[in-house]
Amino acid sequence: RKFAGKRKRYPVENTSPSVVQDHEKCILCRRCVRVCDEIQGVHNLSQLYRGFDTVVQTACGMANISGRGKEPQFTPVSSLDYITGYLMTYGVLVALGFMLGTFLAVKKAAVYGYERDRVLDLIVWVFIASLAGARALYILTDISYYLKEPLKIFAVWEGGLVFYGGFLGGATAFFLLIKRYKMEALKMADALVPGIAAGQIIGRLGCFTRGCCYGLPSEKFGVIFPAIGDGVKYFPAQLIEAAGLAVIFILLNSVKESYKGRAFFLYLLLYGILRFFIEFTRGDFRGPSFLGLSISQFISAGLAAAAVILILKYGKRPEDAA
Repeated sequence: RKFAGKRKRYPVENTSPSVVQDHEKCILCRRCVRVCDEIQGVHNLSQLYRGFDTVVQTACGMANISGRGKEPQFTPVSSLDYITGYLMTYGVLVALGFMLGTFLAVKKAAVYGYERDRVLDLIVWVFIASLAGARALYILTDISYYLKEPLKIFAVWEGGLVFYGGFLGGATAFFLLIKRYKMEALKMADALVPGIAAGQIIGRLGCFTRGCCYGLPSEKFGVIFPAIGDGVKYFPAQLIEAAGLAVIFILLNSVKESYKGRAFFLYLLLYGILRFFIEFTRGDFRGPSFLGLSISQFISAGLAAAAVILILKYGKRPEDAA
């Protein structure tokens, strides 16, 4: 089918003979081609496949067209690679999660009488340690690759951050610095965890848009992630975890603080349980496993067990947390 107007060519990743190289050979309808024309100059039409189920994948979205000659049905975008061609959506959402978590932490810490500047200073150092820990644990899960490609260790823009590595790294920095800032560790931990949960919710939405941290293949309840590129539907484990974190966030803000550390211990317990079971649904690379369990599941179990012990210990001496 030919269309009026100047011929426009787009870079195509797939080199198979079935790839459509320009609009004069395009098997799609005019509406679909117009969408591609409107975004040219900012985004590239990356893949165009012939066949019964045609997938037009662009950097700004995805359109699924079932059957030749039918009107395209544009599905909600499951992977936004870039905003205005420059900013990665995943990075933007992670940054928003950090800002939201910081705002909530500062607000909660003010209730305990802690100065805003000191709290922000502490959060910055904890955040830096979290990034280092998140990257370090990711590298450890695939250490053989990074021993062969050591320069890739610093290629954080290619992805590769593990939440539990960030949590452990940030917690280490937190407990090392807390006395320097003259704060009570458990009170400040109570102030931080609601913000951590809120930031995780936004972060998991970022994972969903990026197409990482996905679940096992699922035809009944699955999503096609363009970043994976195989056209298979995967269980949206990111959204399920985000929903679970929303429940945890509500509980953390509803619980009565009868003793110092209660919100912190509750977070460790609930998230440990949530993450332990979410791991069974994950389909992405999980690193080495032992006894059928991933590293994250062992960490989850350890945190949940520690939380139970701490709740039993500190719960016996209730006091006014304020």
